[in-house]
Amino acid sequence: MSIKQVIKDSAPASILNWVLPAYRVIRRWYVTLRTRIRCLQFTSYPRPIRIELGPGMIAPPPGWLTLDLTPSATFYCDLRAALPFPSQSVDEIYSSHVLEHFTLPQLKALIAECRRVLTPGGVFNAVVPNGGMFIRAYCDAELRKTLIGWVGTSADCQLGTPMDVVNHMAHLGGEHRYVFDEENVVSLLKMAGLVDVRLRDFDPDRDVHERRHESIYVIGFSPNPGQS
Repeated sequence: MSIKQVIKDSAPASILNWVLPAYRVIRRWYVTLRTRIRCLQFTSYPRPIRIELGPGMIAPPPGWLTLDLTPSATFYCDLRAALPFPSQSVDEIYSSHVLEHFTLPQLKALIAECRRVLTPGGVFNAVVPNGGMFIRAYCDAELRKTLIGWVGTSADCQLGTPMDVVNHMAHLGGEHRYVFDEENVVSLLKMAGLVDVRLRDFDPDRDVHERRHESIYVIGFSPNPGQS
């Protein structure tokens, strides 16, 4: 059990109102300092260096480092800021159902940062929700019925109308900022200067099986010298 949970379970509310804010400040200071130290040591990390963006509390496979605003992340960092790594220092970057939480200007900046830190020939590998499928469901009652079954009691699917599924994908209760289909996710990566960008198949060794039905898989590469 975490220290935070012990405090919550045992302390009176009056004490919690004082202790928890102080605990959050100390924790944020600690994980920020830890990240700075790890970044200073970054160039000595064993290769290949593989980074997952925004996994939340989900543990990545062995050999992967994580970047997120959660204390459990290897590097505590806001993905709207510059990535805390030297240029051409990361061999592979992976993200799953993360990019849709950013606006287009933020996405362009993030993918540009990913290209900056990738080694020549380095891999950018992403999974995004299939927004096109949900939009097609607006005109396809059978597909719409299937999707409603998948999303269950989403906050955006309460009216029983065809637009429910579109609102679910576009907003997800206010969490989504951008909608993808097969064409625009490829265009986004190409715009950032990645090369050989293409859709890929589901990878059972890396991708989340439970999201296979609603996902688009894309891969691109940092250009080698002289490649464009």
